[in-house]
Amino acid sequence: MLYENVKMGDYEASLENNQHVVLETIKSNVDYRITNSMTNPVIKIKVQMSAFVNETVSSVEYHTKSDIEKLERLLEKDLTEKGQQMIKQFKEQEIDPLGIADRARSQTRGWKSDKWEQLYPNAPVQINFTLDIIESGISY
Repeated sequence: MLYENVKMGDYEASLENNQHVVLETIKSNVDYRITNSMTNPVIKIKVQMSAFVNETVSSVEYHTKSDIEKLERLLEKDLTEKGQQMIKQFKEQEIDPLGIADRARSQTRGWKSDKWEQLYPNAPVQINFTLDIIESGISY
């Protein structure tokens, strides 16, 4: 989901109070914005995702619109936190499987890879997930 747009896929989340939710992604769109890449880079990743809840193990029932919206916010928080952890690990391991350097290079005139390699480990990465649960065909 962070690397490219997805048309079908599954995501399992463990949430608070021992809740487990399985999402089936119908589609997701990812957009990267990288500013000041050769001076003080800021990386913004925006992911818009439409999905339906395939299964949940929870004492909470998700029948009303407000229940679904609460679940969306919980899952957005979970996806954001896991994305941030993953990017932190990538930086620590000095790897770039998301191709952030390639995206920055394509958006920057006068690209210098050695300068990027110096700046990237300390560059803030902001992830923003927006989840729209289209259906909740939940089994309890």
